[in-house]
Amino acid sequence: MQQFHNIIDQVRFGQLSDELTQKINDLTIACSETQKGGEITLSIKIKPGKAGQMGQTRALFC
Repeated sequence: MQQFHNIIDQVRFGQLSDELTQKINDLTIACSETQKGGEITLSIKIKPGKAGQMGQTRALFC
């Protein structure tokens, strides 16, 4: 079983990890400026692939 952060780093060759980092930084700044809370939601859909391997089909965040 792989660690969560290792899986995220592999999705789209690290692009998802970079995007999440930017979103978290943006959210932190926005929360600081507005003095209100915020959230990021990450949705990952996985389905069985060929030969029993699991394949990530889509990763979205809002």
